[in-house]
Amino acid sequence: MTRIWLCGWLLAGLLVLGVAQSETQPFDEWFVDRMHGFKVRLPEGWSVKVSNGLPIFTKDHCFVVVGATTYQQDLKEVARHVVRGLRTLQMEQPKLAFRAIPQGVQIVGEGLGYPYALNPMIVLTPTPFPTRFSLVGLILKGQKVALIVLFLFPEDTPASVRKEMIELVRTLEFLPASQRVEWKTTVLEDPLLGIPYGTINVPKGYTVVGTPMQQGTKHLYRYEVKHGNFLCRTDFVDLNTYAVMAGAMANATTTIIYNGNSSALSAPYTINAPEDAEKLLLAMWQLETNKEWKVVSRQVKEKPPLPAPIPMPMLSEQRHWVVTLTAQSGDLERVAMVSLMLTNFSDPHYIASTSSQYASLFIGVAQYPKQQRNFHQSVVRGIAASVNPSVEWSLAAFQAFTQTNKDINRTVLEYLEQRREDNSKMARTWTNALSDQTYIRDPDTGEVFKVYKRVWDTDNFWREPVFGRIIGTIGKETKLGELLKESGWKVMDESLAGFPE
Repeated sequence: MTRIWLCGWLLAGLLVLGVAQSETQPFDEWFVDRMHGFKVRLPEGWSVKVSNGLPIFTKDHCFVVVGATTYQQDLKEVARHVVRGLRTLQMEQPKLAFRAIPQGVQIVGEGLGYPYALNPMIVLTPTPFPTRFSLVGLILKGQKVALIVLFLFPEDTPASVRKEMIELVRTLEFLPASQRVEWKTTVLEDPLLGIPYGTINVPKGYTVVGTPMQQGTKHLYRYEVKHGNFLCRTDFVDLNTYAVMAGAMANATTTIIYNGNSSALSAPYTINAPEDAEKLLLAMWQLETNKEWKVVSRQVKEKPPLPAPIPMPMLSEQRHWVVTLTAQSGDLERVAMVSLMLTNFSDPHYIASTSSQYASLFIGVAQYPKQQRNFHQSVVRGIAASVNPSVEWSLAAFQAFTQTNKDINRTVLEYLEQRREDNSKMARTWTNALSDQTYIRDPDTGEVFKVYKRVWDTDNFWREPVFGRIIGTIGKETKLGELLKESGWKVMDESLAGFPE
């Protein structure tokens, strides 16, 4: 049960990590993306991703989409094209209209469904989400290019959040070509599941490696982008600790799984607060780089625990933090954005009590020289915002995870059933031994008889071939046994535990 529940966090945990990368704002108050050519001041709680080259800003199912298109006719034709596209994306027909305004064209809509095209992974989340949306759009005229801004939000969105959407767009600036970084789209392949994980945009000249892996029963995918001392990657850590306490005696073990590789720690290690996860992360970095890393800043936000897909035991505790660390080593700087999910279980008993802890860390890591901090930060943001996992891969990973757990559960049930059968057989054996009785079976007919026999008697029971008379006990190697065998008598099978029907 524990394994199923913990792995059930997987999809939701990956989504949390993606949001945390932009929501925590570890660099500065401006979100600068040199790859996709914009900068913006993000209000608290807002995140950004780039899909098909378009920046999409989101918070609490509210979306701001910014795009541009060339046009030769009037803007109303552009508006008609946008409205047709919106109707195509909707499962039900919303009410949409547009009108000319001094700055261009305004589009309004009501009765829209969830904009799945902007957030397709929402179908995998366990929590309910709004289904009725409103739309306000602007098409602003330029000399040859029209700027399209779409605001999509649930009908009950507070006025304060709608105001944030407007303020966000007011701060949006597009970077000149001289400040942009050329990039290319890379498909992240997964030969294990046979479905591409998704796509990522990386600067030209940078190397990118995508690695599918199985961590426990979970199917995960990590990527790493490198160029000299620059890197941007994802890491996955599972820490499992199990302890048994009996009186003054205690024994505990910890297993760590890091990017699919499992090993036992020399001493048990538990995480009781984000500071413990920070120590673990710094120790892992030191082993990786042979350098000592010192934390210079941190942000910690505790969030509500993610919902469990199955009922949890009463004696359990769940906690969830989003942690942002900035550490330095020489002229290098690392920023880690960590989604830490922690579960503690306890099972008290008057003879021996047990406890276990399961900690999952979803980590986004960026490294760069401190001297070029601003430039590399803007590249990291562009890479992280462009990662677009596919729903097909996520569904396939969840299906594989479910099948693996079914196989494990079946194996465990078979083991428990065998244990029960073995215990029952052992109980019958001891009962028969103590009561001086045993079971014998005719090897030809399969007939089973309960007979009297002392447990230390090692001789055999025999059956007469014509009338089926049974006698015993007589040894096979004795003179009488040889005569019985010559006369056609047969030795009976024997078992203290009985014979299965």
